[in-house]
Amino acid sequence: MNLAFFRRSVGAKIALATTVTLLFVTGLFLLIFALLDVTLLSALNLVQLILLFVLLLVFVEVILVMLTTGIFVDRPLQKLRNMMRIAEEGNFLVRADVDSVDELGVLAGSFNRMLSKITDLEARKIETERELIAAHENLKYKKELEEKAAIIESTNSKLHESLKDLKILYQTSQNLSPTLELSELLHTVTRILTETLNYREFSLLFLDERRECLEVVAAHGFRDNARIHGLKFKVGEGISGMVAQSGRTIHIQDTTSDPRYLHYKGEKTAEGSFLSIPLVTSGEVVGVLNVGDSKKGAFSLTDVQSLESVANQIAIAYDRSRLYMKTKELSITDELTGVHNRRHFQQVLHMEWKRATRFIRPVSVLMIDVDYFKRFNDTYGHLKGDQALKNLACLLSENLREVDTVARFGGEEFVVLLADTRLKEALLVAEKLRRLIQDRSGSLIPGSTTSGLVPPGPPSLTVSIGVSAFPDTASGEEDLINTADIALYRAKDEGRNRVVGYSDSLSRELRVVSSPPEGIANRKTGSQ
Repeated sequence: MNLAFFRRSVGAKIALATTVTLLFVTGLFLLIFALLDVTLLSALNLVQLILLFVLLLVFVEVILVMLTTGIFVDRPLQKLRNMMRIAEEGNFLVRADVDSVDELGVLAGSFNRMLSKITDLEARKIETERELIAAHENLKYKKELEEKAAIIESTNSKLHESLKDLKILYQTSQNLSPTLELSELLHTVTRILTETLNYREFSLLFLDERRECLEVVAAHGFRDNARIHGLKFKVGEGISGMVAQSGRTIHIQDTTSDPRYLHYKGEKTAEGSFLSIPLVTSGEVVGVLNVGDSKKGAFSLTDVQSLESVANQIAIAYDRSRLYMKTKELSITDELTGVHNRRHFQQVLHMEWKRATRFIRPVSVLMIDVDYFKRFNDTYGHLKGDQALKNLACLLSENLREVDTVARFGGEEFVVLLADTRLKEALLVAEKLRRLIQDRSGSLIPGSTTSGLVPPGPPSLTVSIGVSAFPDTASGEEDLINTADIALYRAKDEGRNRVVGYSDSLSRELRVVSSPPEGIANRKTGSQ
């Protein structure tokens, strides 16, 4: 029987402590009796001495058992019960102290492992719910795309009345239907108009988002296509602007006799005939198709009808392309702030990491968290809080390079990826952003509370920033995020509104505690 046996057994500990102490007390009693006056001892008979001695030993034994049981059993069990009570309330991040290797230590370790598995199950549950939401969104957009495809098929069925147009429209539909990217759509339209319909000169113009201006996005057959490409016409300006405004086709037999024709703002000097057709989808003009010919009166009524049918196909394909691009943009954009979302950031980080490791280039990550954001929401209301996050995201985007990536990481937390930036430069960028946000805090959001009362002083927003970089402080892709997160927690622990760069000393200071740090708990509940 060795020392390890007593370390692993609570009973052995109690027995050992009790026996050793009891032996000590027994020896002490015997020593006392030996030193007592003989006349006193003679006054008591042997039975009385033995009974007195046994009673003293029993009393001492009871006291020892109570003390050792309290030390080795009751105290660890009380700690474990406290942890169980916290876990019962829903906080699965707590961990029991494992101070020994006996039965109670093994029980505490098993309890910790059970909590870890429960935490993993909760995380997988959340991830599964997110995947289901994403799948639901994809199905919704797929349905919209199918509806647009159904419109194309309906349009094709109506064109069976004309045998000549049927082949052209069928080929046009077949070429445009699988086209989703705008660049591919423009290339396909150029090929249809030049190779299938044999038109030598045309331009394609699309309305901007404000529906105020037309821009030439494709041009072919001009003396200098590059000078035509990019030309802009206000709605109502020239033939193209009038077509976009009215939604009706304008056919000019002779451009020399019509003052509305602007010769592409002087870029085209040759005269001839000109046909401008609106691109209409769902009752809305989205652009204009212009076709020209050096001959006067080159377009017959059949040509006009055929080109109008082709223009309808182009409009539907363009609308589908816009829907696709919007869907694609939504899949990588945070709905509230307009910056990239966490999923897209992970994709960019992965690509940037491969580039950094292949070409031995530095890359840095800034983890940004808004200080006391729950207090801000409680004071000014969630709508104001949302507006503050939007303005903050805009401020971050405006003050970083185009090659840098800004994303909303979750709640009031943002993350920035700085390409070709070492830790020293990243710390300077982080401090610049922190000061900028602090200086412009009052302008980020109007100051009004949920009760309609304005609190004393202007609204204030500050941020804490954790910084990490490869190869300075991180050696792996996930390590880059984790180390920046650790630095962020240190910034919050040190009082917030500051920048902290990761170092090895931060990692050595981490401890397993019985309750999560304030930053972790707030991050889970969004209460910062």
